[in-house]
Amino acid sequence: MASDSVEDLLSSADRIRLSEPHKFSEIIREISKQVDDLSSEQRYFFEYLMAYESALKGDSERAVKTYQHVFNNSTNPDLVYRASYSILNVLVINRHWRETPEYLHYINDNYSAISSEEIQATGLVAVALFYNHLGNFDKAREYGLKAINVTNADNVLCTAYQQLAQSELKLNLLNPNAIILIDGMEACEKTEKHLISYMINLYKASALFKEKQYSQATQLLQKYLNRVVASNYVPIQSEYYALLAQLAFAEGNISGAIAYAQKVINTNHNSSNNEALVKALKIMADATAIQGNLSESLVWLKEYSKTDKAFYDQLTAENLAFQLATHEVIEKENQIKLLNKENEALNLERDLSRQEAQNKTLMIIMLILIIGFTSFWAYRTKKTHVKLRKLAEFDSLTGIANRRHFTKESENCLKMNQSRGQAVSFILFDLDKFKSINDKFGHPVGDWVLQRIPAPVQKVIRKIDIFGRMGGEEFAILLPGCELDKAREIAEAIRKGLQEINSQETGHDFNISASFGITVSRVSGYEFEDLMKHSDDALYEAKREGRNRIHVYSMPPSEAKKVSAFESAASESDSEETESR
Repeated sequence: MASDSVEDLLSSADRIRLSEPHKFSEIIREISKQVDDLSSEQRYFFEYLMAYESALKGDSERAVKTYQHVFNNSTNPDLVYRASYSILNVLVINRHWRETPEYLHYINDNYSAISSEEIQATGLVAVALFYNHLGNFDKAREYGLKAINVTNADNVLCTAYQQLAQSELKLNLLNPNAIILIDGMEACEKTEKHLISYMINLYKASALFKEKQYSQATQLLQKYLNRVVASNYVPIQSEYYALLAQLAFAEGNISGAIAYAQKVINTNHNSSNNEALVKALKIMADATAIQGNLSESLVWLKEYSKTDKAFYDQLTAENLAFQLATHEVIEKENQIKLLNKENEALNLERDLSRQEAQNKTLMIIMLILIIGFTSFWAYRTKKTHVKLRKLAEFDSLTGIANRRHFTKESENCLKMNQSRGQAVSFILFDLDKFKSINDKFGHPVGDWVLQRIPAPVQKVIRKIDIFGRMGGEEFAILLPGCELDKAREIAEAIRKGLQEINSQETGHDFNISASFGITVSRVSGYEFEDLMKHSDDALYEAKREGRNRIHVYSMPPSEAKKVSAFESAASESDSEETESR
């Protein structure tokens, strides 16, 4: 097909990707058949659209990698800019804050040079979204206003007004009759972005609530509630129900407040740590107390305190991750500045050699002071960086590696052992009936148990072994240079050690045990995900067989035949090569 036809398909796909996702995917499949006809920049644009399709299907990792390839290789400034804010959006949605600073800086440094006002404004909206998620509402408001001032495109204005309204609500600046709410609803209705219009309506109702106009706020929410429920989008449903619960409580409708709060709790039974759930739990605690159900109120109050703390801890961790990443970027910039200063210093020293001795001595002293100050500053910066990195890499409860750090270290270790041809064993264990301990004795006792797990493990493993908490009551150990028999001995020693933990310190009497799944690189290979999956399969078998035991992963017969055939072929090839020599 001619290049012009391919260009038409690319433009069409880009135009309908938001409004007609199914047709968009059909066009992508059609273009993929003609990929050889694409020019270099057309290929990068096609990759950008494919990344969007991956994000649409929920494959965030593939989407980010494809966007990054476009960002790093395309020579089209507009496309590179689009890739930068698309990456930022995916990272924000998935809460991967540590990777965001590079793209945030790129948008800030380059948006004014972008030829398309619509593309320019979309990047600014992405930055506003970023700061709203991070809780920096002043910054979010600043970028929302910038976006509105550079474009008249309704599809961008819809989202820009929504981000601006959200930030002004959080800053207590939003008037329920504000023009940004009216213009935002109009832009969203024109472009049929109904979910965003529901959010703007929510912000207006929230502003009415803050001004104690409870009846008007309730009527406004009820007007849109059926459409919100029909959307099946849980986050917006939860926000609507939570605000309705607060309004009912404020008007003295205690039973209504409980009913709406319960809807929030029911719609969030598989999730936690969101603001709507925190509000609902607080309403349940206060409402049941007013009804005189003090014991039930205490239960809700405890759940509210736990969820509120978890929500706050999550926000704190996200801010810490972003600050750490920003610190790393600043550190790199300062290293460059330091090198530039050193180059300047060398040039200055050469010039000073032509001057009189007194001036030369004075300038050298000044140079030493500058380098000394810079070195001291670099040392303090590095020290702070190390402290922040430790917070980001280790589990705060147990003091061992968290899942992210354990995965990274394990992947590096696996690559090294693979290159050396050394065996690596993998142990995954999960505490037995841990949920019942939490439910029966409370979370403080559960935390006490988790804090006691590292001691019997570290008593058995070597310094080169990698030990981490994978989440909840699940732990993993990577054993480099270790065959299966030795790994089983280690697992058995740990199993016995866990049973010896005395629970009397908690004031309760209960047993601690764990089920273990083991595999080895000789069976599962050197890919971390395969080792993790196979050991998890083995762990499941250990649980199924009665818990408090060890199960070694065995390859399914179909896979074992493939491996056996491959090894036989390799052996015959080696024999033939030896005979030929």
